[in-house]
Amino acid sequence: KELKCGAEDEEWNNIWACLSNNKIPDYAHLFQLTIFKFSFTSLFLFSLFFSSLSVYKLTSNTHSPFF
Repeated sequence: KELKCGAEDEEWNNIWACLSNNKIPDYAHLFQLTIFKFSFTSLFLFSLFFSSLSVYKLTSNTHSPFF
């Protein structure tokens, strides 16, 4: 199986294999993929945090310091 460097890869691009094969990886696609995964993960964590915080606020009688 030949390792590809383009945007047709569904998994993370193997930069070292691309460099060892004297191929130039698609750094723009890799950068966009990294930014997309980071923003999606942070958005998921923030929504999980705020949902757990709202559930804690609903289920507890004490005042939360954030509200």
